[in-house]
Amino acid sequence: MSKVASTSDKLRLHIALVEGHVRYSGENGTRFHDMVVRTMAALPAPATAGTKPEAGEEAADTPAVALPVLGFALKPGQGGTFEYSFDLAKAADDALAHLQDFETNTRKGQYSFRQKKHEIDSGKLSVVAFVQDEATKKILQAVYVKVEGK
Repeated sequence: MSKVASTSDKLRLHIALVEGHVRYSGENGTRFHDMVVRTMAALPAPATAGTKPEAGEEAADTPAVALPVLGFALKPGQGGTFEYSFDLAKAADDALAHLQDFETNTRKGQYSFRQKKHEIDSGKLSVVAFVQDEATKKILQAVYVKVEGK
């Protein structure tokens, strides 16, 4: 990627691991899904100074759990080198957990997937990296790279 022409102080490099083609008949009738995002590069959640609820206090009064931060911060006019390793087994496990949570909690048992397409075909993977201005949500630059099989 070349230098991004932006002076924004809210630039972020996002890295997505995508599977090129997944066949699944979903509720909307679409059978073929291209460029399915399997996981995104994320930094660990920032440490929060939370407190445990005192006796008699409601748990809702405690701070929410911090979520991981997606992508890497970029400074305008400066380059950088970034490295990230994706854990395919964890991505598949997370996808399965999400589908099961959807069935159990979102749909309250009123819906069950015929298939859970959480498995990842490592032979169909690519990486998409893009620079986004978080203030405007505009994508300023992107690159697509096919992952070579072993």
